[in-house]
Amino acid sequence: MITAAATVAVYVEDTDASLGFWVDKVGFEVRVDRAMGAERWVEVGPPGAATALVLYPRKMMKGWESQRASIVFECDDIEATYATLVERGVSIELELRDMPWGKFAAFQDDLGNSYGLRQK
Repeated sequence: MITAAATVAVYVEDTDASLGFWVDKVGFEVRVDRAMGAERWVEVGPPGAATALVLYPRKMMKGWESQRASIVFECDDIEATYATLVERGVSIELELRDMPWGKFAAFQDDLGNSYGLRQK
C-alpha cells in the first residue's frame, strides 16, 4: 500500500538560486543534495515532513514548459507562516483570506511558480 507521497518535482532554472529560496525564505531543510551526472538531485522539505520537493533542472526535463505543479502546503499556524513569508520578501500571489473551507493564501517562488497555503 502507498503510505505517503515521497517527492514532488519543481522544474528550476538554477538549482542554487532555488535552493536559496526554499531554505532561506521559506524555511525548508535540505534532505538530499547529490551529484546526478553534470547536475544535482536536490530535495528540500519542511522539517519533520514526509514529503519533499525535488528541485529538478529544467534542462533535464523535456517539455517542462507544459508541466505545472499544483502544490498546497499545510500549516499549523497559517497566520504566522504567512507573516514570516512576507517578512522574508516572498512574493504573495493571494493574500491570506477566509475561504469556505478555511484560511488560504498563495505565494510564488522566484520563477513565478505558485504554491498554496492552508491551515491544518
